[in-house]
This record gives sequence, C-alpha cells and structure tokens, in this order.
Amino acid sequence: MKFKYIVFIFCILFVNVYAQSPVWKISKNGSHLFIAGTIHLLNKDDYPLPKAFDYAYKRSSTIVFEADTNKFSQASFRPLILRKTLYLKNKTLENYLDDKTLKELKLYLKKENISYANVAKLKPGMLSITLMMQELKKLSLLGIGVDEYYSKKALKDKKKIKFLESVFKQLDFLSNMGKNNESAFVKYMLKDLNNIEKEFSLMKKAWRQGDNEALKKVSLDSWKDKFPKLYHSLLIKRNKAWMPKIVKMLANKEVELILFGALHLVGEHGVLSLLEKKGYKVENIN
Repeated sequence: MKFKYIVFIFCILFVNVYAQSPVWKISKNGSHLFIAGTIHLLNKDDYPLPKAFDYAYKRSSTIVFEADTNKFSQASFRPLILRKTLYLKNKTLENYLDDKTLKELKLYLKKENISYANVAKLKPGMLSITLMMQELKKLSLLGIGVDEYYSKKALKDKKKIKFLESVFKQLDFLSNMGKNNESAFVKYMLKDLNNIEKEFSLMKKAWRQGDNEALKKVSLDSWKDKFPKLYHSLLIKRNKAWMPKIVKMLANKEVELILFGALHLVGEHGVLSLLEKKGYKVENIN
C-alpha cells in the first residue's frame, strides 16, 4: 500500500532474495540480535505469522520498535497532531493543489461519499492516511499489524521495550509529506488508492516470503524517482539515524529483536546493506 509504509530502494541487494521469512539474524564477534520487517496493518487471515517471528521473539530479552506510537492515541497528544497535520488559519488544500488535481480529488471524494469540507484542511500526508484507511476499512484490512501484536505481547510478557526514534520525528515526517509537491503527491495517491487491494495483497505476499525483489517492484519502482525527497526522508535519512543505535545494541550481551517497516530492510541504503558494509553477518531465519 505504497503510500503508507511505502518504500524500498531501487538497487536491491542480493541479501537473500529468496529467503523465506522477513526475519534476519545479525551477528559479529559472538554477539547477535534479530531484525524483522513488519507490515503495520494486517487482518486475521494473515495470522499466524511466519514462525521466524516467534523464534526470534522467544530468544530476545528486549523488543525494539520504531517509536512509541501508543502516544498518538493519548488525549494530551491530540493538539500537537492537529497542529502538525492540518493547515492553519484560512489555508486549505485549494491553496496548494492545481485545478486539475483538486477536481480529481473532489470527484474521488464524491464517489466515496466523503465531504470535501471534512478533508479540506488536511495536509497531504494526513489526507493520504485518512483516505487509505477508508479504503482498507472497506476491504476489512484494518486488523492488528505485526508491531502492535508484539507490543502487546512484550508488555504481557514483561520484556524490555525500546524505541529507535521519537513519535515527534514521525509526526514531523507526516507533516512534511508532499510539501512543495502537493499536486503530484495527491495525484499519485489517488491512483494508488484505486489499486490498493491488489497491491496490498502482492506486498503482503512478498513480505511474508522475504522476497525483496518482489517488494521492490510492488512498492518502489513506480514512485521513487517521482518523489526523491520523500524517498530520502522516509528511508535513507532514518536508516542512517538508526544505525548507531543498532550497532550499540550489537555491542552488548543482550539479545534484541528490532521490528520496523519491511521497506527499511532492502536496497543499497537499507539497514541490512548498511550492516553488511560494517562487517556484520546477515542471515535469514526461515
């Protein structure tokens, strides 16, 4: 569902392209941890997850997530979310979209029985998530994702929990998505929404099998070159920021399971590639 967790990298590495799970063991000098690619929304038919997830979970004392997204549902956090994701004062989408794109958006909203007034103040990032959620709801695809599943399990099992970044960074990313390129972003989003059922199904299949080449084709090829700034901020910048934390974990005696969106795993700027370049052994768990 490209615009959600969008993104892979155009130079796919030969990091076990034919692996049979989205879980990897990273090791060096007798120390190791596990890294697992996730999809943030699944349905009941996607469970049970590949056995490699539980294999890594049971052998890890600390579970690491992208961010503490539970804060997004806290009432105290709501004012900040609104400030970051809505246009302020008298600004609306009409101030940022060209006439053709605005017309296409309104036609889509009319078809879906959604009032334009209800979304007019949404910045492109929040607009894309809002409309995508509507589509997924129609398809009964709004179940618990891998991250939420293991977050609840880790709390129940009283495992240590850590995060790679703050929710404030994630909110900033959402706020700036499509900035200065609003019309192209919304136009692509509308096209994406029309194919979401097929593409989401293909993405889940590739993810489950650890098929990086298929993920590249489904989730990257059609948009990476159109939105290089988004590609850089979503993957390259964040992956580089996470690396020192991951390397530090690999230097301790604990075993961690790190869970983040599967699109962060592959390509020349993907986490697996960055670790290999530092001399770590990367093995798929199947």
